[in-house]
Amino acid sequence: ASTQLQSMSAQISKMSDMLADKKNGTVASASDLAGFDATVKGLESWDEFERVMGSSKSSMEECQAAANALATEWVNNGNYLANLTDENKDYYQRTLSESCVSYAGRRAASEVQSNQTL
Repeated sequence: ASTQLQSMSAQISKMSDMLADKKNGTVASASDLAGFDATVKGLESWDEFERVMGSSKSSMEECQAAANALATEWVNNGNYLANLTDENKDYYQRTLSESCVSYAGRRAASEVQSNQTL
């Protein structure tokens, strides 16, 4: 699970970093966008993320929405939470929190709750 979480959080951290840069007025460069994993760039939500993050005309809200969509698709597509259980949720949340991936931490908690209601 550790390698799986590191892979997931590395890509989401890049998304978070780009959002922080956008908030500070920096538009994502082609090399920034090229740094993502090929699997991420192959997701349906990638084109919108790339478009809004690479445009100086995009609002912060547009960028946040595109990043959320991409992060959600990445987490779901990669099946990164497949091994998540109530017993290891604290490990997942702690690991994700330590890597400053609050979105993924919230997603992990949400996934545990969803699984418990099945």
